Amino acid sequence: MALKEKLKKIKIILLIYRFTNKMFRNINIFRKHNPEVGTNYNWILPYIDKSSATFSYIVEIGSRDALDTVSLINQLNPQKSFVFEPSLSGISSCCKTISEYKGNTEIIFLPFAVSNFQNGINLLQFREYVNNGNFGASSLFKWHTRFHRDDDIDKGIEKIKEVEINYKVPSISLDSLDFLLEKPIFLLAMDTEGAELSILQSAKKVLKRTKYICLETGFNLPREEVSRDVANLIIDFLNQIGFKVLAVANESNSLPENHGYFDQFNILFENKLLLS
Repeated sequence: MALKEKLKKIKIILLIYRFTNKMFRNINIFRKHNPEVGTNYNWILPYIDKSSATFSYIVEIGSRDALDTVSLINQLNPQKSFVFEPSLSGISSCCKTISEYKGNTEIIFLPFAVSNFQNGINLLQFREYVNNGNFGASSLFKWHTRFHRDDDIDKGIEKIKEVEINYKVPSISLDSLDFLLEKPIFLLAMDTEGAELSILQSAKKVLKRTKYICLETGFNLPREEVSRDVANLIIDFLNQIGFKVLAVANESNSLPENHGYFDQFNILFENKLLLS
């Protein structure tokens, strides 16, 4: 058994080595096209009680470039912040952002996919001619446009071209990381392109100590194997373990109407069991 565990660790180390060997060859072009980068979670600030953030951690999963983490740190001043990003381009961008950060909060970068699978998992990343080459939309699930509107520029492109590159990345579940249980987690921020529900289901120990969750989800997501009603499945699961919907990014506390087309939105949850 001990030998098997050592071999697993060696495989993970080799994967990380291969990533870090390549990461500075990747050029971060996304910032030039996205003026909103670094402010994606700022909409939650009026809804949350910031008073306990200073004594807690922040965790961002699917970071892309760590700019949102830095923005949240500047607003909330947590003790530590943990950043998860597995894509090759994202690792390069996160390392650049974190190296330029001059604040007092310790940022710990983990180049892993967060998943209920522990031994590595395949990641799909857009090629440069699809969705503006947005490596921030890398996913564990294959992309399609079946639920896109007919006038969408990308509609049907996956039938004509190879739209993604596929490579294996190291993976880990939140509950397997004991250091995440050392302090309360003030905010868990997630944008994992369809993997949110499975990540939450494998993180019950961590969620018991988490005050707020902000995640991107939606209806009719363009990802194979993801339920068309995944937003409601997430709400149902989190309700069962003590969370309530605090706000939706459309300035309400209810979901938009499902018209059968691809629709993404952000939801903020609060842990009712941790209310003071």
